[in-house]
Order: sequence, then C-alpha cells, then structure tokens
Amino acid sequence: MFHSTTEVSLDGKGRVLVPASLRANLGASQKLYLWPDIENRGCIEGGGDALIDEIQATLEQLPMNDPVRDSIGYVIYASKHVFQMDQGGRITPPKSLLEKAGIDRDLVFVGRYDRIQIWSPERHAEYEREMREMAAQNMATFREASARAKALRREADA
Repeated sequence: MFHSTTEVSLDGKGRVLVPASLRANLGASQKLYLWPDIENRGCIEGGGDALIDEIQATLEQLPMNDPVRDSIGYVIYASKHVFQMDQGGRITPPKSLLEKAGIDRDLVFVGRYDRIQIWSPERHAEYEREMREMAAQNMATFREASARAKALRREADA
C-alpha cells in the first residue's frame, strides 16, 4: 500500500528521488510505471508491478473490442513510461510527461493506496482542498461502510 505525501524537486540533470516510503512498496523489481492520469485531473499516475497486473486482469474481464477496454487500455499502455530506479532511488521522467502535469521543477508524490500520483504543488493544493471537502461531505457513508466491515470481521472471527 502506498501512503504519504512528499514534495521534492528535480535535480540539475532532470532526475527526481522517489520517496523511500513509496519505493518500499514497489516490490522486488523496483519498477515504476507512470502515465498521464486517465481522469484528466492534471497529474501523473502509476505504480508498480502489482498495479499493472491488476489493470491487466481488469481489462481482460472486458470483451476484446469493448470501448471501455480499448480506451482505458490505450490511455495507459500507449502513454505508459517504465522506470527502473538508479541505485540512489531516482528516475528521470521525460519532459513531455512532466508538462502534461504542469510540472516545472517542484513536484509532489502522493501515495494513494494502490497507486502513486505525481502533482505540481499548485495543482495538488487545489486537488487536496477538493478531496478534503468531499471527504467531509461523505463521512456518513464512510461510517456506514466501516460498521459493515466491522460486522463482517466479527462474523469471520466467530
């Protein structure tokens, strides 16, 4: 599971240090797959082998020429960049990928449970504000889901 939010900067060679808390959850291959986010929020999204395996398994559940499979598969696989981190835990994202997220020099890595997002600090601040508002508005639904999860755990333990 990916967690935490860390602001970092590109170095003079265009490299960025992937935060240790995120690297630790990439698995043995230490590969990082990144693409422009599908929902056009203005960030970069991706993860490790586990996320790619999950996406592939999900796409394979859809019929071969299904428009959902075609569009999501295209957006991810046609624009996906695969990074093998150097010994220092750095990657060199291409300028074209950074530009799509509005990133110049500073960037924010965000762990989002099963994936990683990379934002410009400005876009991230706006997105975080929106997500905090939405979370506050949806706490009743979350509490209901929490109560159901607790009941299921009690049943499983019985």
